[in-house]
Amino acid sequence: MPGYSGCDTQARQSTILERVKEQATPQVVEAVKKEREKWHAQLEKEADAEAAPLRVPFIMKVLRETIDPTAIITVDVGDNSFWFGRNFVRT
Repeated sequence: MPGYSGCDTQARQSTILERVKEQATPQVVEAVKKEREKWHAQLEKEADAEAAPLRVPFIMKVLRETIDPTAIITVDVGDNSFWFGRNFVRT
């Protein structure tokens, strides 16, 4: 890494944090909220209980509605982690 001399990581972190400012303007918050709503609608559309064979979005919807919100969930690597990350969204 150019310019890296093994300096104190805490000092480096402070410098970075000073340069990065929160940019959550009302417009950004509203835009993210709308995109989130669209994404949740898309997931609902994909979670068709009548589809055969069962589709991953439907399975994830059932899990999302069944698993305790405080549960700790782990997944292994591979396609299952992709599908879990894409479809297991807390509402």
